[in-house]
Amino acid sequence: MEDNSTNRVRRPLKVVIHGDENFQTPWTNGGGHKVFDPDSVAAARVRFQGVVRDIAAHFEDRFLKSENARGVARVVLKKEARAKSYRPTALFKDNTCPIIGYDDFGTLLVGMSKSRVEKLVERFAQTSDVVTAAVSTIQSIEPYIATPPDWEADLHRGDFVKLRIFNHGDEKVNAAIKEDLDAVVKKLGIDIPEELDYAESLRIYKVRCKSKSQLEKLASFYGTQSVAEFMEFGDYCEGKRTFVGPSEFEFPSVDSSAPVVGLLDSGVSSSVKGLEDWVVGRDDEDVPEVDRDYEHGTFIAGLLVAGKELNDKHPGFPAERCRIFDAIVMPKGGTNEFLLLQSIRRVVEAHGEIRVWNLSSNLRNKTCSLEAFSPFAMALDELQAKNKCIIVCSAGNFSVPLRKFPPSDPDSAYDRVSPPAENVLGVTVGSVAHVDSKTAFVRKGQPSPFSRKGPGSGYIQKPDVCHYGGNCEASGECAGLGVKSCYVDGRVFYWIGTSFSAPLVANTLAHLMANDGMSTNLAKALLIHSAVRNTPRINKSNFNYIGYGVPGPLTGITTCESWSATLIFETTMIPSKRRYDHTDFPLPKCLMKGNGFNGEITMTLVCDPFLNPRAGAEYCRTNIKASIGVQGEPNLDGYIGQERKINPLPRELHGQYENDLVKTGQKWNAVKVYRQRCKELAISGDWGVRLDVSYRDDHERVPQDFALVVTISDPEEKAPVYDMVEQMLTENARWNVRDLKVENKLPQRTKIRR
Repeated sequence: MEDNSTNRVRRPLKVVIHGDENFQTPWTNGGGHKVFDPDSVAAARVRFQGVVRDIAAHFEDRFLKSENARGVARVVLKKEARAKSYRPTALFKDNTCPIIGYDDFGTLLVGMSKSRVEKLVERFAQTSDVVTAAVSTIQSIEPYIATPPDWEADLHRGDFVKLRIFNHGDEKVNAAIKEDLDAVVKKLGIDIPEELDYAESLRIYKVRCKSKSQLEKLASFYGTQSVAEFMEFGDYCEGKRTFVGPSEFEFPSVDSSAPVVGLLDSGVSSSVKGLEDWVVGRDDEDVPEVDRDYEHGTFIAGLLVAGKELNDKHPGFPAERCRIFDAIVMPKGGTNEFLLLQSIRRVVEAHGEIRVWNLSSNLRNKTCSLEAFSPFAMALDELQAKNKCIIVCSAGNFSVPLRKFPPSDPDSAYDRVSPPAENVLGVTVGSVAHVDSKTAFVRKGQPSPFSRKGPGSGYIQKPDVCHYGGNCEASGECAGLGVKSCYVDGRVFYWIGTSFSAPLVANTLAHLMANDGMSTNLAKALLIHSAVRNTPRINKSNFNYIGYGVPGPLTGITTCESWSATLIFETTMIPSKRRYDHTDFPLPKCLMKGNGFNGEITMTLVCDPFLNPRAGAEYCRTNIKASIGVQGEPNLDGYIGQERKINPLPRELHGQYENDLVKTGQKWNAVKVYRQRCKELAISGDWGVRLDVSYRDDHERVPQDFALVVTISDPEEKAPVYDMVEQMLTENARWNVRDLKVENKLPQRTKIRR
């Protein structure tokens, strides 16, 4: 665990400067085309020819109307054939029936037209090695038919529904489908659908259905990908509020150099003495005064300004303060998902100077789908990428039943994270208890009994980190156990929820990103790296609940103690040179005993992967693997060509097939952590740092940014690691480093709208 003392000499982190020699084109095995279950291929070839013709007959009415008409088929691959290198692209091509997207893991969406169906049938009949291998990967092919929501359970008479239609990547085809959709709804007596701006390449419309029959016919339309109800968002928290006393909390004077956090919430009360002074600007355009309830936003604002003092100077709460831009986007009682998205997008785009936003709002009693990302989450990813900012999201809360720890049912689904917690580019925050009592539901340091767990969509690890959101008794009573902050009149009270762990993380991130030139990748990497080093045990049993743990103090994130040294690798890999290499990794002699290494190495990798909303569960399209170990060829660790010495965290996560690597091996995750405490680890060969990038589709090869943070430390906190590593870097011509600058910028100037 990181030492939290502040009276020791701190040393700067070292940023590695790269040269052309560090980038290479990776060596690959090559080889033939793998055939799965060879004895069944001949029969499968004939069977799938018939299936393709049957699917064409299913869409025949549409095919007769226009050359641009398209049906969609689901092609399900065998479990063992779902790696990208086995994809049956030899069958499904632009001149046959192209792949237009993805659904669940291992399920391709294929666009079909009358003129191309026979070409696909002919392709199946070919006996070349490449076609034979492609046929052997397929488990089934079937027409795509959307499932409507339950009319009685999910919708009310006259409700609007969220209609998503397929994007074929062809303007003429897309226009023809929309024209047919308009004709269908007109025939059904439904108003023309209104197109909604979620994210690029998502074709989503708002449609009012007045009957179950209309809903079912809309779902059966050949261009429909999905029909769903619009979700309601709210600032939902748990626990029974208990006031500490009648007196008001006295906030400190404003620090004009403090960074600004954009608070996307219900608004900050102007009646709290001293708190309003920390509000540098306000946007209240979308929520009229009559629809506001300042309670939730005010509580969060208090934590951003003085969370440590409000909570009895607990050592785990951030000591830093943030100023606040008050974006009032949440009316009392909640709001429709698209209205909320419009407000968030407008405010964030108008304030590009704000780099960290706090969004403590989730869908109530709704969980993320493991094999589909919500349009709302994908829209937030697009917004963050375009504005180079980070949105800190709460993981969400649940109340019935509260969860003990360790849980009696770790495989339960009811307590999975809630949208938009599954967004990839933001930071999602769970909650742990900072205090306990004889009657508390969980012990101090354990996941809070209401905090939702991971994984998120695509089996991406969420929450990323956790912080203090409180504890409670079985009744929900949280007096003495919850987090403390301010009511709208300034009184202090206890409350619980991941809504209140999120701003503690936003606080730290804002201070990191106030440093000139700090990228979102590096800020996230430093934050998560700190959480890992600040959390003694992260294992399979607690990983889904706490992520990578609770971040440590800011000073410990941006500087080193004498017994540790931290290196930062941050650059871009281009498609033609998809490998990064740095040899002569500095293992200090003070941690060597004979030929054995006795120390700890922790490394945290963060990237901003290429994201494709049309790709379903395979939304993340790039993957980076990192390794520290003995370099060499041929490939010793997959395609990375290196004998790994530092293992992924948690070590229990592994897999054989692509499905397993995605679900338990963190493949395609934007965040990966590796950690090893070594005892008498034999050192041989040339140790180095190596990273490889791979792509789910060769057509999507783009330059890939990443940040890798590596710390070498003495677990006993005694050896002069920093000085020795610094000397080794100075004396080795292969290394060129500089100190990480942590001077803050000038105060942020924020447009004020009152």
